[in-house]
Amino acid sequence: MKRYNLYLDEAKLRTLRVVAASESMTVSDLVREAIDRIITDRLSGKKRSSSENLQDRLNRFFEHVAQKISASLSEEEIDERVLGPATPAVRRPW
Repeated sequence: MKRYNLYLDEAKLRTLRVVAASESMTVSDLVREAIDRIITDRLSGKKRSSSENLQDRLNRFFEHVAQKISASLSEEEIDERVLGPATPAVRRPW
């Protein structure tokens, strides 16, 4: 597997993080799943509607999820839901 950087606006990243946390997945897992679905659909010959492109579908998805996200969740709360509670650093005696 190779590393690849993506640039996402903050609202979409926040939405992905909440979805990932609610499904006990990572954002990377969700992105890979979406890419797999797109590749599978394209290779199987599924055509998207000419009036609807992938960006429109993604925007509708993000709007739908954003409506379900509590605006009061802080980035730290999202991190805790995604990564689990933070553990204190262990200080070594040396």
